[in-house]
Amino acid sequence: MHFIGTFIILIVVSLSSTANATNSMSNKKAHLICENIVNKINTGKMSENLIRFSNLEEVDRKIFSEIKSTPNQINGIYRVSIQGKNRVFAKTSDLGSCGECSIIDTQSTQTELYPPDDQEHFRWAHWGNCDHLLLIHGEPIVVSGRFMVGESVAGLISWIAPDGAKRALCHLTRKNHFSYVQRVNLNKGLCTAAIQSNLEYLPWSAKVSTEKLKKRNQKLAVPFDHTVDLLVDLDMDKKIDHIVRLNHSNSAGCGSSEQWLASISPNGSIETNSPLNAALLAAQRGPIQPTTTRSDIQIFKYQENPYVVMSSRSTFVKDINMSVTSFWQGIEQEWCSYTILPKHAVLKYYPVETWPAR
Repeated sequence: MHFIGTFIILIVVSLSSTANATNSMSNKKAHLICENIVNKINTGKMSENLIRFSNLEEVDRKIFSEIKSTPNQINGIYRVSIQGKNRVFAKTSDLGSCGECSIIDTQSTQTELYPPDDQEHFRWAHWGNCDHLLLIHGEPIVVSGRFMVGESVAGLISWIAPDGAKRALCHLTRKNHFSYVQRVNLNKGLCTAAIQSNLEYLPWSAKVSTEKLKKRNQKLAVPFDHTVDLLVDLDMDKKIDHIVRLNHSNSAGCGSSEQWLASISPNGSIETNSPLNAALLAAQRGPIQPTTTRSDIQIFKYQENPYVVMSSRSTFVKDINMSVTSFWQGIEQEWCSYTILPKHAVLKYYPVETWPAR
C-alpha cells in the first residue's frame, strides 16, 4: 500500500513538473503565434524579425566545452531575460553532408520534446535547413527553414519552453502559389509583362550533343551534364547566336542544380574571351529559386529585343530571386528584378495537451 501511494505521488509530481514547464503556452496562443509567423513569411518580412546571434567570447567557449549535451559546433549565442528568467540560446551547426543548424537552450539537458507519432515531419523540416529565433508575444519561437540568399521556405514552428525543450506548435506547408515583389523596374511595360507571364519564351531544342560539347570544351570551368539550345541574336550585333543552356545536377550533400548560358561557334567551341560569353559565363544564371513553373533560364523577345529571365546576380546580397536581363553588345543590363515569395499555410497544429512529458 505504501508503494502504491509513493507511485501515485511520483506521477502527480511528474505531471505537475510538465505542466509548470509549459503552462505559459495555450492552444489559442500557439495558433496566434503560428498565424503571426505565416503572415511574416508570406509578406517577406521574416528576415527583418529574426534575432541576430553574437559571436562567442573565450569565456563562453570554456563554458560550452563543459556542457556535454551541447551538440556539434556552436556558432553564436543570444542572451535574453524572459518572464524574469535569464535564458542563453546557442546556434549550433551539424557538419554532415547535408548540414543543418539548430537553436538550443544551453541550460537544458533535453533540447527537443516532439510528438513521437510525427517524426517524419520533424526530420524533413530540419533536413538541410536552419533554425531561426524570434520573440513573439514575449515567447522564444523557433522557425525551421531558410530565409537568406533569396529564399523564403519554412516547415516547422516550435516554442522553447521554460524547461529548455522545444515543443512543436505547428507544421507548415508551401502552397503552389507565389507573389512577386518588384525591386528594379527600368521598363514598366517589360516588367509588367514579365510578372504577369505575358511572355512567349523562345523554344529550346536538343540539337547539340552534350557529349560532343563536353569533349570540345574540356577546359571550360563550368560543369554540365545536360544541354539544350536555341538560335537568337542575343547580343544585338545583327548576327544569330547559337545559345546553349548548360545544366548541372549534383546529388552530393543536400543536392543542387546549376544552369549557365553560353554561345557556341559553328564547330562547337565556347570562346570564353568573346564579349558575349565573358558576360554570360560571369555568373551562374539559374535555376531560379525557390522553384516555380519558370525556374529554368528562359529567353524571350519584347518589342523585338531579346531578354533573359534568370536568377538575379543580386541574390547573394539581397533577397532577390529573379531578374529580366539583356546582354546587348555583350553588356549585362538588369531591367527588372523581383523577390519571389512562396505562400505558406499551417498544415497541422500540435495541441498543448498532446505534448510528450519530460
